[in-house]
Amino acid sequence: GHAHLTDFNLAIRLAPNTYATSFSGTRPYMAPEILLCSLGYLTGYDHRVDWYSLGVCFYEMLMGRRPFEYAVHSSSQQVLCLMSKSLIALPSQWPSDLISFISCMLRYEVGSRIASFTAFSQHRYMERINMNDVFARKTAPVFIPRSGTLNCDPTYELEMGIFDTSSTGRQRCRLLNSREEIEQKVNEFTQAFVSYNREYQCQMNAEVTNRVIQAARDFLN
Repeated sequence: GHAHLTDFNLAIRLAPNTYATSFSGTRPYMAPEILLCSLGYLTGYDHRVDWYSLGVCFYEMLMGRRPFEYAVHSSSQQVLCLMSKSLIALPSQWPSDLISFISCMLRYEVGSRIASFTAFSQHRYMERINMNDVFARKTAPVFIPRSGTLNCDPTYELEMGIFDTSSTGRQRCRLLNSREEIEQKVNEFTQAFVSYNREYQCQMNAEVTNRVIQAARDFLN
């Protein structure tokens, strides 16, 4: 029940003083810098785009929709214009600190956006949360998923249907258009899925390290 944020699909590790330049991701969740870079207005972008995307996720969880709605065929220039000139709809009945928190996550200007864990955890809306307890997993989860099944939707098939426009892709979509077939594919993936236990892995790594150190000491003695 303790959530972990991951992005294995398009993750990249940037070296110090370097920037990413690719036009990658799902556009409704993209930060303005990615669009600006794709249009040639910026030479690159950094980790701060991820904080914007996280803000979009927060907004969507609270509102049931994304902060900016536009047609699929809208150009990047049109999307940028919408993002820079439109006010984000935030309910007046929300607490002022929550409004401030979401607004700071979704700032168009990178310099005024929440873009680090320090800024994130020190915002007044987050003061009610003990982040040390969160990291230590001392907080009670509000939802505990079943451990015996894969807790996800068959989004791979959905993404394939949206983005794969080749004749092969269309043919495969027709073959997998029934719910039963999709569920079968998910069940097959579930059976092959190997869970990762971070605590167990860290413990095993520590034991291996200790054995190596002890072996080195025995050899030297």
